Amino acid sequence: MEISDLKPADILLFSGEKGSWISEAIMFLTDSSVSHAAMTYTSSEKIVEESPPAVQVNDAAQRFKGRTVYVMRIDPSKDSMSPVLDASEGYLNKDEPYAMSNLYLVGLLLLYRKFTPSTQVQKVMLKIFKKLAADIIKYINKHKNPGKLPMVCSQFVYQCYDDAGTGYKLKIKDGILLHAAVRVAGERNVIDQAIYRIKSDISYEFRSFVAANAGIALRDEEPQSKEELARELVEVLKAQEVAETEALDQRLVLAIQEFGQAVYAATTGVSIDGADMLRCNALKISPSGLSFLKSEEAYFVAPADLLSHCVNVEQIGIIKVA
Repeated sequence: MEISDLKPADILLFSGEKGSWISEAIMFLTDSSVSHAAMTYTSSEKIVEESPPAVQVNDAAQRFKGRTVYVMRIDPSKDSMSPVLDASEGYLNKDEPYAMSNLYLVGLLLLYRKFTPSTQVQKVMLKIFKKLAADIIKYINKHKNPGKLPMVCSQFVYQCYDDAGTGYKLKIKDGILLHAAVRVAGERNVIDQAIYRIKSDISYEFRSFVAANAGIALRDEEPQSKEELARELVEVLKAQEVAETEALDQRLVLAIQEFGQAVYAATTGVSIDGADMLRCNALKISPSGLSFLKSEEAYFVAPADLLSHCVNVEQIGIIKVA
C-alpha cells in the first residue's frame, strides 16, 4: 500500500520507534507490535496526531520514515468522514494542550494492567509517576489551560470518532488490558491496589508518612530522562517473576495519589503547585484524583486496541517507508 492510497480519517498504527525505550515499554506492556496512533488528515499526505506539545498536523512521509504503519478503516464504510475530521479540527484549532509524552501512556498502562509489581518494578514505577506528576503540574502552572484532559495518542483517535456521533463510534471488545503479557488469575490492577491501600490502611505509620511527604513529586524530582526510565522499566519487567507478589510500597502509593491529583487538576482547571501539595494532607486531596483515574479506566484505549480489538474497523494495508 502507498501513502497516496490513504483516505481521510484512516486510522494509522505505528510500529515502535527505532531506538526508543518508551516505544519498547508500550509494546511490552500491551504484548503488541504498535506503540503510536494517528489519523490521515484531509489529504493522504498529511496526518493529524496527538504529539507534544499539542494536537498537530504533520507530513505523512516524514512521520512514517523507518516505521511500519498499519492502516485501519471503519467498516462498514461511511459516505463522508467529515464528522471525524471536524472533531480533530476542533482539537487542533483549540491548540489542545497536554499532549503528553508517551511515557504518560506507559504510566496509564502500568496503572490499569492487572499485575502485582515486584519490589524492583515498584522502584521504577515510583520514579515514573513522580516524573509524570511533576510534568503535568509544571505545565498547568505555566500555561494556565483550564479543564483539559491529558490524552494519549490512541485516546485522541478514539475520541475523534466518538465525537463524530452515532455510526462512527469505535467499538472495542476485550481490550488489550485483558490480554496483557503477564496475568495472574484474580489479580487486581495497580490503581485498585492503591485505592484499597488508601481506604484500608489506617495505621499511624502510613498516615504519618503521607502527611510528612506530601508534594513528593515536586520536592524530590526525578533526574533521569523519560527514555532512561523506560529502559529501566523494560529491563526490570522482563526480569520479574510472574508469581512474585509484593504489596505496594507507601512511597509508590503516594506518587500515584499525586499523579492522580495532577490529572484531576488538569481536567478540572484547579490550580496546583508544590506549595499546595505541601500545605495539604495528600490523603484529603488525592481521592478525587484517584477516583477520576479509576473512572477513566473504562475509556482507556491503547494503540494495540485499535489494531487488534476494534470490531468495526478492518486492516486494509501496511505502509513501510525506508
